[in-house]
Amino acid sequence: MTTRFLVSTIAAGMVCCISSQAADNAPAWDKTKAKARLDERTAFWFQNGKQLDTDPAGKIACLCCHTTVPYALARPTLRNALGESEPAPLARLLKDTARRVQSSETHELLYDDSAAKQAESRGTEAILSALILSSNDDSRGLRKPSAATLQALEHLWKLQRHNGDRPGGWDWLRFGLEPWESADAEYYGAVLAAYAIGSAPGYYGSDARLEPGVDLLRQYLKSRYANQNLHNRTWLLLASTRLPGLLSSQEKQDLVQEIKKRQKDGGWTLKNLMSASAAAAASKRKLAPETESPDGYATGLVVYALRKAGVSREDPNLQGGVTWLKKHQLPQGAWPAHSINKKRAEDDFAYWFMSDAGTAWAVMALVAAE
Repeated sequence: MTTRFLVSTIAAGMVCCISSQAADNAPAWDKTKAKARLDERTAFWFQNGKQLDTDPAGKIACLCCHTTVPYALARPTLRNALGESEPAPLARLLKDTARRVQSSETHELLYDDSAAKQAESRGTEAILSALILSSNDDSRGLRKPSAATLQALEHLWKLQRHNGDRPGGWDWLRFGLEPWESADAEYYGAVLAAYAIGSAPGYYGSDARLEPGVDLLRQYLKSRYANQNLHNRTWLLLASTRLPGLLSSQEKQDLVQEIKKRQKDGGWTLKNLMSASAAAAASKRKLAPETESPDGYATGLVVYALRKAGVSREDPNLQGGVTWLKKHQLPQGAWPAHSINKKRAEDDFAYWFMSDAGTAWAVMALVAAE
């Protein structure tokens, strides 16, 4: 063994040891406060979100990428970790989502002011509904999808594009807002569809008739991969752990390394996961100074994706993210995250939206890291 190799090996071991010690010495996060915050914010959205006519039983608050969708992914994780029964807001969300799927041919759309927005509304809601229901089936340890999930997936496939210049994807809402409603977000929507399809227990691989649609989806994601921002590609890394064939082994290795290089002060910032043009545009806005620092959404998403992709708990980058998350839980149980589209006052209706997502993903990351 050469001296240089010995020194580098010892140094690497010291870094790993120091990183593990830092994570161990970080304050414990409060699961009880986190779950209360998640439940409280979802109940808030039920009352204050956009209400849509659905069926004879009445209106339902629309699904949203910032609050109810992250909640649907995170709350079962925390429920299982704490050995709890079904929390009431989660039970309501699942019931409401099933109602929307059942009434998909007749219910009020999210937006219907133009043909384009109608198509975007249908595609977006189909993806989010399938994601919520399939991931929840998986969290319960079911062997096959529930009836509601199968109906949601069937509706999803009906809306997949087969013609035009973007076959394989779905129409997705565009409002020029990062990261979920920008021009780049259609790719994000397709990644969510892949995650939903791969999450439904016993679904993919059970029916050869699914293969053409899945192949078309893979082609859509692969052909556009090189032009995506790191946020979308991080999501693709996560989806690749659910649905095979989305990334090659080399692409996964390269992507993990690129993600690690974007780490800043222990965590990750949403702005640094955006494209160069989007980050430059954000820099020109008068945003909250906190947008230059790590946030709960970006750090939680990255840590969770890396862990699910097989990165070791002892990895220094992953441990740095875990330590940041443990140190930055707010007194009310939430994690900080801020819009990179607009500076919002604390009394603004939308002020906590990014924090809602940040809290959900911080919870998922910390449970996965434990």
